[in-house]
Amino acid sequence: MYTIKGLKRFVGMEGEGGFNVTLCRNGSPVAFVVNDDCGGDYLWKWKDDTEEVVLRNHCKTLPPVEIYGMKINVDIDMFISMLIETTKKGRKAK
Repeated sequence: MYTIKGLKRFVGMEGEGGFNVTLCRNGSPVAFVVNDDCGGDYLWKWKDDTEEVVLRNHCKTLPPVEIYGMKINVDIDMFISMLIETTKKGRKAK
């Protein structure tokens, strides 16, 4: 359902690595996402505000993720990070 394209990584202020990427739903771009690597939330530029609602509702259907022994609900920032990691692992496997 959701995919990414045009992933670009860069070194930001925290040195962890920022990125910008286009989020697609069913093959169509719905948002441009930027992690400026300055320690805050990601920056989202939506093609249509209803797409944000669709993604937030989708995240509510996902099971919590266990991090350091705590279960954390998936939000949109975590979702895009997980999607990027999954895509990277798929590329390495090829």
